[in-house]
Amino acid sequence: MKTNLLPNLSRIELLDKQGNPVQLLVKLFEHQGRYAVFIEDSANGVLARNAGAVISQLVRRLALPVAQTSFYRHIYLPHQGSVFGCFQMGWGEDNSISHYTFSMMSPLVDDLAVRRILKDGKPVSVSYGVLRNLSSAV
Repeated sequence: MKTNLLPNLSRIELLDKQGNPVQLLVKLFEHQGRYAVFIEDSANGVLARNAGAVISQLVRRLALPVAQTSFYRHIYLPHQGSVFGCFQMGWGEDNSISHYTFSMMSPLVDDLAVRRILKDGKPVSVSYGVLRNLSSAV
């Protein structure tokens, strides 16, 4: 079995593009003045099918500065280890997503930047209330 580079993620409750509740695993890092959000995707591909809806909710919920934040898809495959993809986001004036593209990252080239974030970056803790969106229930 290969190594999972992100074994300890936090569960966050969001809505898919149809408004149905979904739970995803996320981890936030700060590295060199930028944020990196790693989102675990599973075999059912919740993130792959709902990236725009999920990422815009994460921006609001985590109060992320869009110009300084990168979003990564993480998939763990026991026979291959951690595999990453990167979202290239276009933002509107109101911090809404105007467009995005996604590409899987090359394990030999692109993963070095991700590994540097994971090794040298500082994990940013997210409160239970933010993960569960408890502020909206008040």
